[in-house]
Amino acid sequence: MPNWCANSVVFFAAEDRLGMIRDLFTDIQQKQEVDGRYHLPDFAVSEGFMRDIVLEPGCITFTTRSSPNISLLAEIADHYDAAFVNRYMEIGDGLYGEARYDFYMLTITDLDQEELRAAICYDPQKRDYPYGEQVFEYEGDLLDHILDQKIAQKSDTDIYQRLR
Repeated sequence: MPNWCANSVVFFAAEDRLGMIRDLFTDIQQKQEVDGRYHLPDFAVSEGFMRDIVLEPGCITFTTRSSPNISLLAEIADHYDAAFVNRYMEIGDGLYGEARYDFYMLTITDLDQEELRAAICYDPQKRDYPYGEQVFEYEGDLLDHILDQKIAQKSDTDIYQRLR
């Protein structure tokens, strides 16, 4: 049985394009609810799927099998002339990161095993996660903080992956 990767994606585009993207995800989820099979956009060449799609204000969440489906998100972004930021996690496999995509440029930042181990330092007596000078009530908040720090430290000279 596969582990499920939780994804949260925010698309950036003109308002009409954002509406089309939301309609696409709504359509995919509705088709899956009707026939119980996984669906992808007609224009997609990437494999994989998204399930348990939830449209929230400004954000779309879904699960994928084991790892994020970044190539599919890039295809959707290209099709609708959009950019995106995708946060994903599958803690069982040590996967926690963010993918940013804009104008065919993909930047991926993942937490490594050492960073993840540092985050899993729960203090049962205080019921929190100490990290440096800060204390976090929830593991997810701590992981977001560590990832945000890592992203902020990246420079313009980091390696970007061009998808076209």
